[in-house]
Amino acid sequence: MAHVVRESVRDQVIPTSSTSFYIPAGACVTVTFAGIHSQKQIWGDDATDFRPSRWLDSEQSERKEDVSVNAASSVNLLPPVKGAFLPWSGGPRVCPGMKMAQVEFVAIFWTLFRKYRVEVMLQGNEKSFEEARARLESVIADSHPRLTLQMNNPKNALLKWSSRVK
Repeated sequence: MAHVVRESVRDQVIPTSSTSFYIPAGACVTVTFAGIHSQKQIWGDDATDFRPSRWLDSEQSERKEDVSVNAASSVNLLPPVKGAFLPWSGGPRVCPGMKMAQVEFVAIFWTLFRKYRVEVMLQGNEKSFEEARARLESVIADSHPRLTLQMNNPKNALLKWSSRVK
């Protein structure tokens, strides 16, 4: 599980909606990113579902069925609450490669998805894409961090790339 450990420099009390936690000076506190990134209080009941629209202005996303590359510039992006999304850590210890990774991510995905779409492939006795999706989600959940998060069994996550251009 990807996490970060910090040491409390002074006594602190952290209040929550139901109780408070006392953290003494010198205590090590472990923050688990997957725990933060799947909090239903922050992200909703579908916190673990792939739903990119959660990052878009709800009024605009309701008006647009499909946000294309050309329309993306007219959509307002919604940043998450501070501390709710930490893919590169945060604060003064944020990953120095964050900006480059963000630009590279967008460039690679735009290059791939402008011409191709990706679908999960059926395996074994699977008869539906729902069964294949459940298997794929299980493969993704069976991941662990090395330098970055890595799936333990990536060969079980077969994908098929098909051309969008006919």
